[in-house]
Amino acid sequence: MLNYQVLSRKKKRQNKGFTLIELLVAITLLSIVLGLFYSTWWISVKTTKRTHEIAQKYMGARVFLNALATELRSSFDMSYADYPNFYWGPDENNPERKKLEFWVTAPDEIPVIYTYPFYIHRVTYYFDEENGKKVISKRVEALDNSFPPIEGPVLEGDFNIDIEVIQGKTEEHPLPEKVIVTIILEDKYPIRKEISIYELKQSEYETE
Repeated sequence: MLNYQVLSRKKKRQNKGFTLIELLVAITLLSIVLGLFYSTWWISVKTTKRTHEIAQKYMGARVFLNALATELRSSFDMSYADYPNFYWGPDENNPERKKLEFWVTAPDEIPVIYTYPFYIHRVTYYFDEENGKKVISKRVEALDNSFPPIEGPVLEGDFNIDIEVIQGKTEEHPLPEKVIVTIILEDKYPIRKEISIYELKQSEYETE
């Protein structure tokens, strides 16, 4: 009888479950592990998102600079028609903003149907600031007013832009010699484009 009671007590001890303290310790450890995993995952998501945003901004800035370089290299002299050739400075209609203005043949925004015979267009870039963010907008006008002006934003965000115009004007070359454009994004890394207006024209002339 005594042996049966001893065996019964041992069996009860063996069938005994987790205590409340053991359960709390297990839950606490599991919470810590899950918290560390979630924190690592969330930091990874934020880093990936931030990297993607910066890459998009750099891409937008480079697209703008490449398009501007293409247009400036195709700009030409309009002084013979009593039009201002090239202008960079305060906007006469709004002195708080600057503008860059020059003349080109048909830009990308103009349908081909409008480019002949009146294919000369004035391109104006406006540099504004709205709600603490920089906005660069573009306006394209036909010399003969054959279609309404086309205007819209081309780059906006948190950046700084600096434009340096190297004049070097002569009778043979009335346009500026170079235009140096520098865009500085949020991480302070500059994107610089040095645009030689006459270099491409000269190479095309020599090829012919």
